[in-house]
Amino acid sequence: MYLDPAMPALATAILVVLIVGMFVRRMGQPLILAYLVTGALIGPSALNLVPAELGIDRLGALGVLLLLFFLGVEVDPAHLARRWRVAAFGTTLQILLSVAVVALLMPLADWPLARVVLIGFAISLSSTAVVQRLQRPEERGSELSGDVTAISLTQDLALAPMLIVLGLFMGDGFDWGVAGLQIVGGAALLGLAAYVVFRRNQIHLPFAKLIAGDAELEVFLALALCFGLSVLSGLTHLSAALGAFVAGLVVGSAHETRRFHHHLKPFEVVFLAAFFVSVGMLIDLQFLVDNIGTVAGLVALVLALNTVVNFLMLRAFGRSWRRSLIGGSMLAQVGEFAFVLALVGHSSGILSDFGYQMTLAMVAISLAVSPAWIALARRVARDAGAAGIPAG
Repeated sequence: MYLDPAMPALATAILVVLIVGMFVRRMGQPLILAYLVTGALIGPSALNLVPAELGIDRLGALGVLLLLFFLGVEVDPAHLARRWRVAAFGTTLQILLSVAVVALLMPLADWPLARVVLIGFAISLSSTAVVQRLQRPEERGSELSGDVTAISLTQDLALAPMLIVLGLFMGDGFDWGVAGLQIVGGAALLGLAAYVVFRRNQIHLPFAKLIAGDAELEVFLALALCFGLSVLSGLTHLSAALGAFVAGLVVGSAHETRRFHHHLKPFEVVFLAAFFVSVGMLIDLQFLVDNIGTVAGLVALVLALNTVVNFLMLRAFGRSWRRSLIGGSMLAQVGEFAFVLALVGHSSGILSDFGYQMTLAMVAISLAVSPAWIALARRVARDAGAAGIPAG
């Protein structure tokens, strides 16, 4: 009987995800950690169980597209619009401060400017998936939830201008053609996103009348928009994931496709897992062991920096210090789009092999310890309240 050589590896990967996932859930951690650990275990630096022909990297690429697509679907544009000031100004401030702090280290590390900018960009990006999944039930729909969600989503949108800026450091010189495409593509996508935000419940999709009431065709219409805008975004030298997120905003605001999310939920789970497993496979465990002190120090520095920056920013917008502390901790980890920046930086020569592995390890560990960091911030806020310290 013929057996595809990739099948044993796939079965093993799924089994490892299940076993590690049960242990992780038992420890009260998010499943993202299980996916990263699974990838590291089955990857080339450990058991080396996954052959190249399995195409896990392509599944991971689809995973990040669908992750951002579903996030766009679930976003309430009106809720985001009400917080545009804290989202826009807060995100801009955080990016600038992150780059400035990294620049202070430039003389010590002897880094070129391109690397300083890339690392500063990377550590300023929080994980929207973690922010969403680690909110308590009583926090959902609150002002705290609205603030951190708006900021994390704006950080995702900031990936487009980040890639444009990094493009200035790539290649033999400045390419006006590529820069022009990026500017036009970014403006078009951001313009479409803004239109959707301010025209909530008034969006109608093409061919809507022809597929009305057909749940299967509604699914394909939604996916056509997702991958169509992803392709257009990629053709303009921007992240394809940005196009997927904007497509999610459009689909989530349209009358005709509100039922499709239920049908695609299993695919979201599988492809999201594939993305984080593929990232875990890139982590060199021996490198992590050899440099664990440096990685731990960087993670602690980044978590503290992002917490402080976001705490001060939320306080500046009139939030209580307890809410600002919890919100700052929620936004402290480095998000999945930092992996995208790391890949771009490595392929263009901005990051060395050492810097690339250090960035991957730092992002993965920050995601892993994020639940404990947020729990610590909640405990500090709770203990302060029990001690009678005013919240304002």
